[in-house]
Amino acid sequence: MPMHPFFFVGALLHATAILVIAFFVWFAASRASGLLRLFGGILGLWLVVLAVLAVVFGASGAGKRWAHPGWGPHGPMGPPAAAAPSPAPNAAP
Repeated sequence: MPMHPFFFVGALLHATAILVIAFFVWFAASRASGLLRLFGGILGLWLVVLAVLAVVFGASGAGKRWAHPGWGPHGPMGPPAAAAPSPAPNAAP
């Protein structure tokens, strides 16, 4: 069953937002000095890694867990399994 393309579009939107935040973190880190500059650079790099992972998981179909036939967001769809029939009790004479 093919994956719905919105998973990839959603991943791109999230990655774009994360990359914009990473840009501003790197910009602020370039204006800082000392340990704060190092921390900002590491944080900006971590945000870029998260953006790349968002696109990779969106493209690989990590959101396909609902795409199995007969399964929805709340479990298997369909009637519950019927219980095995039990024999009728013997009637008293």
